[in-house]
Amino acid sequence: MKEETDSKIIKKQDLLFSTRCSDIFRKQIDQGTYLNWKLRYPIDESLFQELEDRLNKIRSTVDLEFYKFQKSNPPSLLVKYQNLSPVIGSSWIPMELEDRFISILELVKKIHDKDIVLGDIYDSTFMLNEKKQVTLGSILGDYDFAAKQTATLPPQGSLNYLAPERGSSVKANKQTDIYGLGVYAYKLFTNKYPNKNDKASSVRSDVPIWLDLVVSKCLDKNPQERFSSIKEITSLINHAVNTGKLPEETKDAKDTEARISKNKIGEDKVSKDKVNEDRASGEQNSKLQEKDNR
Repeated sequence: MKEETDSKIIKKQDLLFSTRCSDIFRKQIDQGTYLNWKLRYPIDESLFQELEDRLNKIRSTVDLEFYKFQKSNPPSLLVKYQNLSPVIGSSWIPMELEDRFISILELVKKIHDKDIVLGDIYDSTFMLNEKKQVTLGSILGDYDFAAKQTATLPPQGSLNYLAPERGSSVKANKQTDIYGLGVYAYKLFTNKYPNKNDKASSVRSDVPIWLDLVVSKCLDKNPQERFSSIKEITSLINHAVNTGKLPEETKDAKDTEARISKNKIGEDKVSKDKVNEDRASGEQNSKLQEKDNR
């Protein structure tokens, strides 16, 4: 990626979207129109290389053409312009939303597999590109821990995505990503933020059967009780999609079937023993009868 320092070439810049940590602009420069991701606060310049390394790892997983990394402060990234729209609000059809959430999980898994944490999860974190494919809207990540000064107030609702442990100065990690994905899934299907008193299925009756379980486990206050990985979430959802049942329901059904089978075997054995017993008793009576006749 090239580095851009000449601010005089900027012609026009319009705010399109915001995440908790970044603003995304449409930026007009001499070379054309670009998307400009910009952190909402300055960070220590010693982290610029770390941020650039992050971007180099991410670029192969998203369908976006990176153009220039700007080492201004706050830092920013120019990407060749695409018409992007948030996945949230893109549809109200459960099956379409389910497919898009699965695509989101696949994207996050690729990022986690590169040892990168999303950190900055919000309504605008996942976008649909012009091909209606899921791509990433929070490329720069979460550098709250390194902010040199307080940013302007984050978008309304963005704090809902923060895991409880983040309040104790814990840096973003894969477990806090999983928490944020639980909030995102709830918002995707209901257009509301999670409420401890309302399951998604009580807000909207036609949500997928896996949604309540996934959201509940993702949002557990104890990080150790959440899903251990994105793969674990995907496996549960795929199981539900393919069987129409949750894994626990399938396990219960198998246990019940096993119990019935075991009981049946037991009943058959009792019946067989009973027959053999009756047969032996009959043979004994016949012998006694023959003896009396003699």
